[in-house]
Amino acid sequence: MKQARLIADVGGSNVRFALTGPTGRITDLWVRPGADYVSFDAALSAYLDALDGEIDITAAVIAAAGPVLNRSIALTNRSWTISADAIAARLGSAVEIQLLNDLEAVAHALPHLTEDTVTYIDHHPPLLEARARMLVVNVGTGFGSASLIRSGSGWVSCPSESGHMVFGATGRDELNLFRQISEHALTHEDVLSGPAVRRMASVFAATHGTSRIAPDFDLADDSQVARQTVERMAELLARACRNLTLASAAWDGVYLCGSVAKAWWQRADLAAFRRQFASDSKMQHLLDRTPIGLLSGDDPALIGLSKLPLSATALN
Repeated sequence: MKQARLIADVGGSNVRFALTGPTGRITDLWVRPGADYVSFDAALSAYLDALDGEIDITAAVIAAAGPVLNRSIALTNRSWTISADAIAARLGSAVEIQLLNDLEAVAHALPHLTEDTVTYIDHHPPLLEARARMLVVNVGTGFGSASLIRSGSGWVSCPSESGHMVFGATGRDELNLFRQISEHALTHEDVLSGPAVRRMASVFAATHGTSRIAPDFDLADDSQVARQTVERMAELLARACRNLTLASAAWDGVYLCGSVAKAWWQRADLAAFRRQFASDSKMQHLLDRTPIGLLSGDDPALIGLSKLPLSATALN
């Protein structure tokens, strides 16, 4: 019977399951919209039923968009709860179970990036052996980030809930924009996410006499509204990345991921974004040399999970 580790990346929109073995090679990838299932347990059962042949699952490593607390994850943007106890009941009590935040898993992929899975704005990072701190920032259904820090025994990934930090306006123009988006204080996720991009585009569309944007609005559109949205997003994203980099001293690389980040990257003035990112008078010399890249693969979290050594902190 084939032995394998079950890995899963549960985001705000999609759920991805796969298997991996001792070499870290990912097989049996299965991707479905989360909306197709009433719960994570239902999605897990559907995946297990779809597998060909008998599989001896020895461990399950699950990453999801939410904080890990009390052996479970309550998804931030979906009414699912992922429970280590429920997974153990489904797979067997002998199966080793580990739960992670989704960006924590993506961060674990950073040491394993190849030339075909990342694109840099300008300069590349130093050799892996010379790197000590890196940061991954996701802009997709929501906003999130995690840092990766070298320790004596390898790499440690530090998750965060940065998407829910308050994002303050700078200047009258930006304050007016934020007030049109919401009457309440805005968070990173309120201004840098899929829903946020649509709200921002709607504000810009109104200035051109259009009451609403098209349901299929895309940042890659060749329209004045799309261009304005891309430009404003560059300013906001540069500031968010700069602040998170300063907070974590991640001078060895900032990596963007997520569907919105990918769409924005195609149209953005990346040189201008780089200048805005480094516009800190006291730390500019460090920000200037910080590599900025885009993760181009669809499953960076699964890569991180496939490489992650199961630890003594695993939930059993």
